[in-house]
Amino acid sequence: KFYKKAALFVLRAIAKHSPELALIVVQNDGLETIVECLEDFDPGVKEAAAWALGYIARHNKSLAQTAIDAGAVSLLVLCLQEPELYIKQIGASAISDISKHSTELAQAVVDAGAIAFLAKTLTNPDAKAKRQALLALSSIAKHSVELAEAVIEAEIFPDVLVHMAHPDENVGRVSAILTREICKHTLEGIVQLAIVLQEETEDHILAVTVWAIGQIGKHTPEHAKAVAAANILSKLLKLYSNPKSSEDLRTKCNTALKQVLQKCMYIEALEPLLHDVPLNILNEDTIDFSKAVEKLAEGLLSICQPPLEQVRKELFELTSKQEALLAQMQLENKKIHETIEDIDLNDMV
Repeated sequence: KFYKKAALFVLRAIAKHSPELALIVVQNDGLETIVECLEDFDPGVKEAAAWALGYIARHNKSLAQTAIDAGAVSLLVLCLQEPELYIKQIGASAISDISKHSTELAQAVVDAGAIAFLAKTLTNPDAKAKRQALLALSSIAKHSVELAEAVIEAEIFPDVLVHMAHPDENVGRVSAILTREICKHTLEGIVQLAIVLQEETEDHILAVTVWAIGQIGKHTPEHAKAVAAANILSKLLKLYSNPKSSEDLRTKCNTALKQVLQKCMYIEALEPLLHDVPLNILNEDTIDFSKAVEKLAEGLLSICQPPLEQVRKELFELTSKQEALLAQMQLENKKIHETIEDIDLNDMV
């Protein structure tokens, strides 16, 4: 086993530097050896093999596909089921290295049943295991709506949102990344966050949910409209105004409301808030009604474009005539002044 671990370490050290070196390892039957070692009974050999496999697969899609063709994915899923924590960690990392490249590779990982075991790994108290599992789920979910839905079906929410507040900042960061990768495909993710907001009672879960809503709504008017249309703004205001809410929750509600309102052009959602939103949230910098009205005016202009074009043309002609008349009047005035000056000079003579 010591020889195997040493050999796997050498293969990993060679493959990690570049795709070209990793390809040399593959072409010299190094990948087959690594996959065989994934079936070894010794946990240390399994760990070294999974590590080497990840270093090969992470370079590009072609090498990751080669790893799948060699039968590595099913063995990596078995690594997630091992009792040794370090094997779970490296197994999840290698799965992430494979699935990150394309939809097809991620689908192969899903077909091998990896999502259920990655979701189970999230319940492990170890921060590194959580981080690698979250990263692997992110690498799967980022490719398409279908893969994101497959991740959601593993019932990882609202636990992922709770992990945003994890003491380990890396776990919190990767949790936010996973939430982003799921939500970016469609605005329907807002509906799920609205449900969490409605049903949850724990302040720390509500706080991270509110934070996620703010991060989504702050990007574009379309994102802000999706938040407003889901009737989330009134819920945020209610949580902010509730004296029983924690200070952290109130702060996040305040920030989320400002982030969404700054982008929101959805007048129907803004109007009911005018009488209820505190002045520290609703100010001239928060909601730019001029932009909302301008956008509405643009819509009306597009409807009335033909007659308005005619009106513009006529106004332009009238303005041109007015300018010509004004120029002529100025010229006549100049001539009159010159005549008066000539008369005055003659009188003096």
